[in-house]
Amino acid sequence: MYAAQRKVLTLLHDHKVTIDEAEELLSAMETSQRSPAPSIPKVELIGTSKWTEQFRTNLHKIAGTQSPVLIQGETGTGKELVARIIHYNSKYASGPFVVFHTASTHSTLINSEIFGHEQGAFTGAANQKKGMLEIANGGTVCLDEIDALPLETQNRLHDFLVNGYFSRVGGTKPIYANVRIIGTTHGDLKQFVDQKKFRSDLYYRLSVCIVQSPPLRERLDDLPALVQHFVEQQAELDSKNPPQVSDAAMNLLCKYDWPENVRELYGVISRAVVLCDDDEITPDYLPALTPSQP
Repeated sequence: MYAAQRKVLTLLHDHKVTIDEAEELLSAMETSQRSPAPSIPKVELIGTSKWTEQFRTNLHKIAGTQSPVLIQGETGTGKELVARIIHYNSKYASGPFVVFHTASTHSTLINSEIFGHEQGAFTGAANQKKGMLEIANGGTVCLDEIDALPLETQNRLHDFLVNGYFSRVGGTKPIYANVRIIGTTHGDLKQFVDQKKFRSDLYYRLSVCIVQSPPLRERLDDLPALVQHFVEQQAELDSKNPPQVSDAAMNLLCKYDWPENVRELYGVISRAVVLCDDDEITPDYLPALTPSQP
């Protein structure tokens, strides 16, 4: 925080902001630190394996820093859940947790959604709009599929990470935001850098803390705990007693490869609980799960 305050004073000294603008920036910094209560419900990583215990420890270490975070992993491995865990256990926990789905937003609107825009900045900009960085001041912005950011947006984001402030589209006024950036991607972001599709300087800013969210097939020791968690979760939603999972059903679940990872497991178990009229989930309540090749 002190570093950010010094940057504001430097801007004032260099006549890049007025005294009123500098006071507004400094006031925003103080406001972003006030509320002590977490802004989202507590989230936890499910599993008791040695790998998961170490992963949980590493996440808490990362949460204790102020660095940007890059979460990589296959589709369905729970990257947003990991981002929420980091947010909940960080100094930013009392601030908003905002998720931006980059790939589902038209490229021409991304700058406006993240940084906001001034009235008249472009055709259709009838009013001033705050972007996600302003909305999430004091909290965390999770950029889902960050590899889909246009190069212009990458440039703006890099400048924000370096300086701690930005300007809205069509504006020149510097706006301070005390926001942690978490990016997620289902690929290897370094490959996008090598292909000149992602800025190397932004990548190295993000890669101070890289988290690799593993596929379910690599953490099958946690599968029984995940199954039990999803059974209880769905049973509570349906206001019914949670059924047991038979040994035969559990054996089938453990031998499957889970190409869509935890997301697929959640769907399979939730459906089984909904359909189950007995006190035990047997293979009859599961879809055809072809065992993986040894």
